[in-house]
Amino acid sequence: MGMHVALVAARTTVSELRRVFVEAFPRLKVIESAEFTTAEELQEWIKAHERLVSGARARPEDRGTTLIAFWQDGPWAVLADRSYVLAAGDDRLASLSTRFRVLSFLVESAGGTAYFACFEQGRCRRSILNVDGAVIVEGHPLPEEADIDVGAYYMEESHSLACAFGLSSLEYAAGIARWTDFSAVRAMDGNVSVEQPRPRRPWWKLW
Repeated sequence: MGMHVALVAARTTVSELRRVFVEAFPRLKVIESAEFTTAEELQEWIKAHERLVSGARARPEDRGTTLIAFWQDGPWAVLADRSYVLAAGDDRLASLSTRFRVLSFLVESAGGTAYFACFEQGRCRRSILNVDGAVIVEGHPLPEEADIDVGAYYMEESHSLACAFGLSSLEYAAGIARWTDFSAVRAMDGNVSVEQPRPRRPWWKLW
């Protein structure tokens, strides 16, 4: 079974993460936002708005926009990055970590790729990258890795590591029962002209 995950988790509240993430990613301009009582409402909003930002269906004024979902998972505020770009923005996440601990999880099984990073006090403390079975590790091991086979880091290890940090799950269906405080924004990359289509680019910077 495949996995397609791009999450940022911050040790704070959703309201605080929503307030500061636009400071960490100054290129983004929020053009629409909404709050929801249930995960189902969030899911319906995303489905309705995906048509606005996807490919050939996008209107000129919607090109370059992305959908970002938020929810609370225990002590962690989670940002679901549907573009895969924010969760790979190490410099930006490092700046965010001057306020609170930040984790990034990316898994794209179609590309044989899994990535984890932990940011604290303005720097990346630990990262693990697996691309087609080749694992690159930087930084010192974290206590949460004690039961993780870092040398084989992939989907199962990503899930186990997330749980070791206190997240309920990386995947929607498994974690939804414990999540609260749902919201979403539609944001535009301020560097993208609405007059021209957005150039194609890799789904994240490591490719």
